[in-house]
Amino acid sequence: MSVTGEALITVRRARGLTQVELAERAGVTQAALSRYESDLRSPDVPVVEALASALGVTRDFLDRADRLRGAMAVDAHMRRRATAKATVWRQLEARLNSYRMHARQLLEEVSVRAVQTVPRFDPIEVGGAEAARMVRMQWQMPIGPVRGLVRWLEAAGCLVVLEDFGTARIDGMSQWVDDLPMMLLNERSPTDRLRLSLADRKSTRLNS
Repeated sequence: MSVTGEALITVRRARGLTQVELAERAGVTQAALSRYESDLRSPDVPVVEALASALGVTRDFLDRADRLRGAMAVDAHMRRRATAKATVWRQLEARLNSYRMHARQLLEEVSVRAVQTVPRFDPIEVGGAEAARMVRMQWQMPIGPVRGLVRWLEAAGCLVVLEDFGTARIDGMSQWVDDLPMMLLNERSPTDRLRLSLADRKSTRLNS
């Protein structure tokens, strides 16, 4: 059974659990879990099953995480206030990584046919306003305020997840799942800030 410590750490942080809490739930010692997360020891099948159950994922997910393309933990582009606690946005970043790996695993089994594509621009050469204008042209969007922004993004293959962040100081974050962007948005944010986060990622962040 091949399970990387990076996968365990990422999903544990995404669940907001400490090593001690996960060890107690899985019925292992904190010392053993530390060795698993440090890749100093590989857990056997019963332990992996216990860890997966405690983390709310499948054993197959933990087993396959290290075989999926790309690193398990990837920095996320995010919209947050300067006063947002690092512990909170790191947990959310881990949660987004977990979603990304679930999506990548799903995309190995099914194909997604997007009506549009999300263009990429060099952020040094193309500013946010110009990128937004070019996206509007490519997607043939109407002039004026955009209605149904989420539908436009999903038509381009974007994966949009809305959930409660437990704080109002972080609006959202995004990553790429291979060629498809994924966005994690805070349902606590006002509608105007959600639209701003979606538009920001469409026109600048996702294309950098």
